[in-house]
Amino acid sequence: MKSFYMNLVVVFSLFLFGLFEVYSVKNMESWVSVRGDIVGSRLHKNGTKYYPRITYNYCYKLDCRTSNRISNNVEGGYRENIKSAEKMLGRLVGNGVVTVYVDPTDIDNVVMERKSYFIGGGVIIISLIGFIRLIIRRKSVNNN
Repeated sequence: MKSFYMNLVVVFSLFLFGLFEVYSVKNMESWVSVRGDIVGSRLHKNGTKYYPRITYNYCYKLDCRTSNRISNNVEGGYRENIKSAEKMLGRLVGNGVVTVYVDPTDIDNVVMERKSYFIGGGVIIISLIGFIRLIIRRKSVNNN
């Protein structure tokens, strides 16, 4: 019985995380896209992982700023292989001009890559499947 409630807490926590991810993606739909100009880019090695470091300038309503934020998780992902890391950096930097997404309520809150519904929706589906399995398992234990 104790493990049922512990599993229920885990499943519920996953569900809440999925809802938060979906909410944050939905919130970003109102963000405005503006032009960004790459100021600098390089790969940063941390142990066995390579992280992109990109600095860019952008302007929103005549207010120009500089940022290094790639995505919501700030790091912008990593690669463990130098060749794939260089490829990722090249994809992000392109020809030196990038699209930057600006939160109109906080113009310092910017990203180069927006999240997708895939992660949040997937976590919600997995948590619902886990919840259904818990209920079925509990009913079968109670019937025996």
